[in-house]
Amino acid sequence: MPGGEDRAARRVLTVCLAASGLTVSPNRARVLQHVPAEAAGVAGGILRMTRRNAAAVCLSAVSGIYLRSSAVAEGVPRTASR
Repeated sequence: MPGGEDRAARRVLTVCLAASGLTVSPNRARVLQHVPAEAAGVAGGILRMTRRNAAAVCLSAVSGIYLRSSAVAEGVPRTASR
């Protein structure tokens, strides 16, 4: 069924983005409420940095999984180099 994988991927992405939107702001507010006012900028910067690092790791993992699965589907042999 052409396009079936695309619809499934869009559904998964929609759920992930919605879950992220529902959790990030309350989580950030809870963490920052315990930080002294004079250190709020530093704490916010650290939170942003860790979030971007996590996004980079997740993006690379998902890309690797996708590329590996598409290569296996095309019959490319499993080697470290081409």
